[in-house]
Amino acid sequence: MFDVEYADVLGVPFDFTAKPVVAPPPKPKKTYQVKAVRPERDDLEITFPRVTGYRVEPPNERLSAKFTYGSLLNLTPDLVGPTITRNEGIIGEGIDLNLVHTKKVRQSTIEFTLAKHLLETRWRDDDGLPRLHLFGQLKHIVRDWLGSELYCDGGTYPAQLLYTSLAERACDRIDAAITLAHAGENAARSSLTL
Repeated sequence: MFDVEYADVLGVPFDFTAKPVVAPPPKPKKTYQVKAVRPERDDLEITFPRVTGYRVEPPNERLSAKFTYGSLLNLTPDLVGPTITRNEGIIGEGIDLNLVHTKKVRQSTIEFTLAKHLLETRWRDDDGLPRLHLFGQLKHIVRDWLGSELYCDGGTYPAQLLYTSLAERACDRIDAAITLAHAGENAARSSLTL
């Protein structure tokens, strides 16, 4: 796509009588400047907004959730990952560290932590601050989800949802159920930047 350029190089056979060839610089290509016809065609200008994201705004901020088959989360050892670690020193008896202690974590602690994670990651206002007044409603929805949509198999416990990667999976399902419940009410609103 570029014009061909040549360079004089002394080579074989070596010639003392060779004179450099001066290549004149190429003329610039003709350019065209495109301008809008003003002012009589200003009303025909097309501008496109730059959408920075979407957020859910339920009417009156009364939250509800509609759980579906996609809301289910089945905690299994494959999903949770390794749960037993053997810890041994050079001297002395080794110990097995496991997650059995998570069986004793209170349900309200799990509800509180998941609702907090949901609020901080998905329910923020225009300034990026969590909408703290929704915390009670989110906690109630999380409680309903834990009671009806979470299944623990193979020695797993609900408290393992306190790990960030599993909390993200749970919050994805809960947030989708909230969005689905308000889908018919034109709940999604775009945030535009012009």
